[in-house]
Amino acid sequence: MTRERWIALAVGLITIILTLILLALLEQREASSKVEDVPVVASKYDDHIDALEKQAIDEAFKKYVGQLYNIWVTDNYQPRIPPKALTGARNARDAYIRAMDAIERRELPPRR
Repeated sequence: MTRERWIALAVGLITIILTLILLALLEQREASSKVEDVPVVASKYDDHIDALEKQAIDEAFKKYVGQLYNIWVTDNYQPRIPPKALTGARNARDAYIRAMDAIERRELPPRR
């Protein structure tokens, strides 16, 4: 083998090794940055906070679905084909259910 080939081989191997090290470091960083479910300290305001959260989720859901409807109606209205609006509404419904379920799970053990 010529000297140039050895150099190219060495550069290639070093590049592969550095890439593997970088990937390992990124994986480790991602694993350490995940937030664990830390229990929230109980408070006398918990019931009120839960009610406010539910109200905010209700209002956000209504506002978002209203925006989807306005966009569908005003932007190239097609009465029989609202696929983007329907997809957005399905996503909003899924997010609403997950958020309300999370609040419900947090409420399950009776407080106080």
